[in-house]
Amino acid sequence: MICIIIDVASYQIFKFPFFKTHISMATHGSLTKAGKVRGQTPKIEGRKRVGSNAILQNKEKYRKRIQLNRFPGQNKPGQRRRRR
Repeated sequence: MICIIIDVASYQIFKFPFFKTHISMATHGSLTKAGKVRGQTPKIEGRKRVGSNAILQNKEKYRKRIQLNRFPGQNKPGQRRRRR
């Protein structure tokens, strides 16, 4: 690509090559080493998770909230909040 500049005072035409440089973002480390640590880590099987019964969960919530008259959540009335 050639950029043309015209000097109006002396009616001269200046031509010079205009190269667009590509600026790439820096990479943190080599791309050939990507995933090295994960590939070397031994695979550990996850533990079997046993879900609890929804009926028992709702029964426990009913007992706490209705029968024992407790409030749900962490900010219960009457509890003093400590600041760090």
